[in-house]
Amino acid sequence: MSSFATQNTLRTTAKAIVAMAMLAVVGGVWAQAASKDEVEEIGLDPISFRGPNPTARFKDIKYQQNLGDQIPMDLVFRNEHGEDVRLGDLFTDKPVVLSMVYYGCPTLCTLVLNGEVTAFDGQPDTFNLGDTFTAISVSIDPTETSALAAEKKASYLATLHIDNAEENWHFLTGDEENIETLAAAVGFRYYYDEPSSQYAHDSGVVIATSTGKISSYYLGIEYLPGNLRTALEIAGAGTIGKFLKQPTLLCFAYDPTSGTYGFLIMGALRLAGIATVLMVVAFWVVSYRRGRHIDLPDLDTTTQTAS
Repeated sequence: MSSFATQNTLRTTAKAIVAMAMLAVVGGVWAQAASKDEVEEIGLDPISFRGPNPTARFKDIKYQQNLGDQIPMDLVFRNEHGEDVRLGDLFTDKPVVLSMVYYGCPTLCTLVLNGEVTAFDGQPDTFNLGDTFTAISVSIDPTETSALAAEKKASYLATLHIDNAEENWHFLTGDEENIETLAAAVGFRYYYDEPSSQYAHDSGVVIATSTGKISSYYLGIEYLPGNLRTALEIAGAGTIGKFLKQPTLLCFAYDPTSGTYGFLIMGALRLAGIATVLMVVAFWVVSYRRGRHIDLPDLDTTTQTAS
């Protein structure tokens, strides 16, 4: 076989391999979209998205920014000491940082609370937790206890360098009805997956005025001290901020169909497989041009190794 013909064969083989790899990825994405279309008409609970197939609206599990809405102040929760507290009694004359989390969360909630610690610690002495603003964290899991809330609070207070943080950062638990009422008011949407006993939810904090009006949202898991301070100053003046356009972070690609993070892993495997095939093809072509003949590994064997 001539050199020209051999090079054409190499190009054709490489293109075929890349095309097949791309089809594998596209096929996976298409199957994901098709499954959503099939259940589009199923009605689900507007807060927790309970239903036969919650993936139909999994894309809507994110903060709905209810700017200017009133937080229901008469809701009753339990503090970390097991005492019933009226939510409105935790609001004084200062703006509030409100976070919807659950204390048994294996990943995202911990990062949200860590982000709060960093933001609180980064404030100047003239603008600190307690003197200028307060913080409230509410568990969305009605089965969690005050003892767990106290344990979680203690772990975060130990990392804070603020003297009066204990009296000004409240860790609450509550009944399902009150939790869902509060979640709906602040636009926090979430879904409980029974097989994994975990919640799929968004990340961020709500900034409220001293009277409980929703002033703004700070989405994500990192809250720059300066940006948080600006948001709190706006809320402190009783002003309503602007809509925040920011990507949603959902439990690190949590998949409610299996209760795992499998889609992220499968995506990584597909990309790794494609990268492997491309590297083998590139190495083969370069080696051939240098006058060495190296056989391309069997495609089936490569695929089995990647999977």
